[in-house]
Amino acid sequence: MPPSATASLVVRDLSNPGLPTIESELFAALHRAGIVSDANASDPRKYHFNRAARTDKGVHAAGQVVSMRVIMPPDFCERLNAQLPPDIRVFG
Repeated sequence: MPPSATASLVVRDLSNPGLPTIESELFAALHRAGIVSDANASDPRKYHFNRAARTDKGVHAAGQVVSMRVIMPPDFCERLNAQLPPDIRVFG
């Protein structure tokens, strides 16, 4: 893949090749829930996605904090949780 605006996504894929991550699940769920548009889904920088911390292999991810600029529908958490695996939940 040539260098582009999706470089941050490529780096994540290289750090955990072939393995799902909580962050990748969240990105996909944001798009499937219609919270992030098709035009912005490939590059989290477009919606100013930021994380407060990261986890390494063998470290739990309980209580992670993220921020982003999106239009939040009243049912944001319900809509997003409906698209996430049962072991990942968003609380607002």
